[in-house]
Amino acid sequence: MTATEVLGIRYAEARRWAAPEPIAWNGERGGERPPAPPQPTDGTPGGASLPGLEVGPTSEDCLYLNVWSDTDASGAPVLVWIPGGAFVTGGAAIPLYDGARLAARGAVVVSVTYRVGALGFAAVPGCAPNRGLLDQVAALHWVREHIVAFGGDPTNVTVFGESAGGGSVLHLLAMPSATGLLQRAIVQSGATDSTLSAEQAASVATTFHGALEGDPRTAEVDRILAAQGEALMAGFAEIGAMPFHPYLDGEVIAQRPVDAVATTDVDLLIGTTRDEMRMFLDPRSAELDRERLVRRTARYLASLGGPAEGAPELVARYDDDPHLPSPGDVWSAVQTDGEMRRPMAAMADAHSTGRAVTFAYRFDEPLVGRLAHLRACHAADLPYPFGTVDQWAEVVGPGAPALSEAVQTAWVAFAAGGDPTCPELGSWPAYATATRATMLLSAETSGAVDDPDGQRRQAWADLAPVRSDPRP
Repeated sequence: MTATEVLGIRYAEARRWAAPEPIAWNGERGGERPPAPPQPTDGTPGGASLPGLEVGPTSEDCLYLNVWSDTDASGAPVLVWIPGGAFVTGGAAIPLYDGARLAARGAVVVSVTYRVGALGFAAVPGCAPNRGLLDQVAALHWVREHIVAFGGDPTNVTVFGESAGGGSVLHLLAMPSATGLLQRAIVQSGATDSTLSAEQAASVATTFHGALEGDPRTAEVDRILAAQGEALMAGFAEIGAMPFHPYLDGEVIAQRPVDAVATTDVDLLIGTTRDEMRMFLDPRSAELDRERLVRRTARYLASLGGPAEGAPELVARYDDDPHLPSPGDVWSAVQTDGEMRRPMAAMADAHSTGRAVTFAYRFDEPLVGRLAHLRACHAADLPYPFGTVDQWAEVVGPGAPALSEAVQTAWVAFAAGGDPTCPELGSWPAYATATRATMLLSAETSGAVDDPDGQRRQAWADLAPVRSDPRP
């Protein structure tokens, strides 16, 4: 099959600090590649290393979506892409997110732009909370009402996203206003335990407002972005890497995702890359020896609420991994597990105890060439669901096209029937706490295994379990 492309459909109006206002669609299919939301031009940390992620022009008038579908499609499953970017960058028109090849496999593909940064997530008093998430819900309402015109089934919608996009998907599962708008969810490297408390969000907003030194309703966008940057720097020390982030406001978000997923009817496919945090390598980690590695891990454990004295035991769990020959490599793996796999496992465990089905994966295919040092880092999987690995020809291995085809087939199979099992990958067992079956995705040795790196997972669960309450 071949896919047709419809770009730049406006699904809502973005009035500053307000909830999105839906716009009636008249059926017009013409359009151009839509603008990204206002954002810094220097991108997210490490993002410049990866090709095909340029956002292009930006505008506050940014609530647009793109659709790819087969011209003869009818009743096809719908895949709605929520792009990532640490909740401060990104957009649906990024070249890597071209949905044509994925749609040609039998789905209708939609990509959505939503407000990010302060404009999307600052807890401005008296204004709509979590506006970026409300934008996504508005886009899903548009899909519910209009996707049949493109051959899609409005009752069979799978929302998928990577990084902040995956985090958005998990928060949609915790949003009462999103109930019934999606039947399945795919979360790529998006599980964290960093949903902000109302107090944390208010603190970030206070810093932002103080840096703005003016009326946020009338300030120039450049000034808003400058104040956002100051609040980001202050928030890094107080809150963590994503100060502009979904937060508990009691209405739009009343529960953290880890507490909400056990009661959802939405099927979930969730995973990480093998070497997530190598995207954000600390150059000083190359100088670590065992003693300094343990001290660093002790401080990190304490920051997650765990006992610093557990660091030697935790570090010892990494001793037999041949992928980690140096203390610096171990430190990156410790961060990968603490930041990404620990919350991912908690999310999968919680979801698998509920009514819906759970599947898990780990993406092991490394980058090559000039990015070989990053291995299978955060975002290394981005082009694979879209079949756009040709845009990364210089940094992916020769097996990338075949692995991309397998991932596309699995994602469409999951969207169509709730099971990612496919001929290319073989049987993909559902995840349960008794086995923790996980599909390992790589060009050479894809296949399902039970509880990979289980001793490390258990050590983290014992020392620093994901809490139901936000970090203090």
